[in-house]
Amino acid sequence: MNLKKWILFILIYCLNPGSLFSKSVPDIFIISKITPHVYIAHPGQIKRINSTSTIIVGSSFITIVESQTDVFMAAALISEIRKNISKLPIKYLIFSHAHLDHILGAGAFLKENPAIRIIAEQRAAAHIVMQGKSEIESWEAVIKLKINVAKDFAGTSKTQAQKSYFIQTASELDTYYRDVHSSKIVAPNLTFSDSLTLDEDGLRMKLIYVGAGHTSGDIVVFIPEDRVLVTGDLVHDFEPLFQDADPDSWIRVLDKIKHMDFDYFVGGHGDMHKGKEIINNWSAFMQELISKIRGAIREGQSLENFNKQISAKSFTSLQNGYGQRIQQFRSGYMEFWIGSLDDAIKGEVIPIWKFYSPAYLSKTVHNIPMGEL
Repeated sequence: MNLKKWILFILIYCLNPGSLFSKSVPDIFIISKITPHVYIAHPGQIKRINSTSTIIVGSSFITIVESQTDVFMAAALISEIRKNISKLPIKYLIFSHAHLDHILGAGAFLKENPAIRIIAEQRAAAHIVMQGKSEIESWEAVIKLKINVAKDFAGTSKTQAQKSYFIQTASELDTYYRDVHSSKIVAPNLTFSDSLTLDEDGLRMKLIYVGAGHTSGDIVVFIPEDRVLVTGDLVHDFEPLFQDADPDSWIRVLDKIKHMDFDYFVGGHGDMHKGKEIINNWSAFMQELISKIRGAIREGQSLENFNKQISAKSFTSLQNGYGQRIQQFRSGYMEFWIGSLDDAIKGEVIPIWKFYSPAYLSKTVHNIPMGEL
């Protein structure tokens, strides 16, 4: 994702000072055991963009899915694993896709075990190698922007409590910037195209490429013995993000996931889920959003006018508590980065609109795999 995309994305998510003020929660990770072999670690409320890591414990080694957003968070995760889960060696690190919040902590795992096998789908791996460094620079620019926003809010705060909060926030974001800056791209050293099975100590892990979705190189990880599926950002606790997505293919991918035989799934953000309700909710929302956008394009509406008309309330698929659930989870998770669900939807309209609009349909860039760009 280039710098302009990131800045646009983050500006859409900026809030006013009053709505941001709340008490921080000190927990870095919340560790939960799902099944005999599978744990998850999702961050507490912290002023960083983070992912949920899945920890798979065999009889002689550990596998981790998602390396976290930077080396500080990755080192903290390793420490939590050592204290609360297992001291076995970490043999495999799996990237569900190429985005920085899932891969940038890999250096801490490499330091922990220089022989670690870092695994990704081949298109994701190519993207990491070719685009990773420039995307770090873009992300650093975004963090600096947020630092300035926090400082501006501190300067305009009406109470000392709010001012202190935003001064602290700016300081924490500055630390985040330094941690990202000190994190280096670590290229996968084991790649695959369609599927890869890791079968050691009687515990199988199936890595499956199910098609382009959130990015061109998303995979799922299935642990048959425990009936757990790890979905990365193909489906999770927030709303779908389309900046690098193929919307049509993503719908088909969700249908494939729904037909897989699992009891629990863990997304790339948020908590674990039992059953397939959230996957059905995601699919329904995505189809409704895409349908509205394509209809507006056919009618000759402008992007600006369309975005003025929509809100979470205008989507049938977000009613019956689902939209409220997304907003509550977002607000309680990444405090300073998260805006309203209405603004989030408007932000996601932009890349989908570009994907389907005639001006962009005449170009085939979005159909080229990342590895060929």
